[in-house]
Amino acid sequence: MTIWKQSLILLAGVGLIACSQSTPPPPAIVLTDELRIQLAAADAVDGKTDHVVAKCVLCNLKMDGKPQFAVPAGDYTVRLCSTGCRASFLADPAKAMKISAPSMPH
Repeated sequence: MTIWKQSLILLAGVGLIACSQSTPPPPAIVLTDELRIQLAAADAVDGKTDHVVAKCVLCNLKMDGKPQFAVPAGDYTVRLCSTGCRASFLADPAKAMKISAPSMPH
């Protein structure tokens, strides 16, 4: 086997190892009673109460959240529209939910 082929095999193996590593899960979000109520209201915005917040809470529930930016929050899944919104939600979920509160139905 030539050095060229050996190098390609080695690089392919390294690429497979790197691709198989996943992103660590986000930190656990502690749900206060207020946050749980806000999540329930945000969950109902799409007409379903399935514990999936489908609209981005940082875009005042107008943008569709995307599964690749989803964050677990207790027994809810909060879908956000971008990495920026996801980072903001993870940094301070209570603040993020307060930003969206005026748009939520009462």
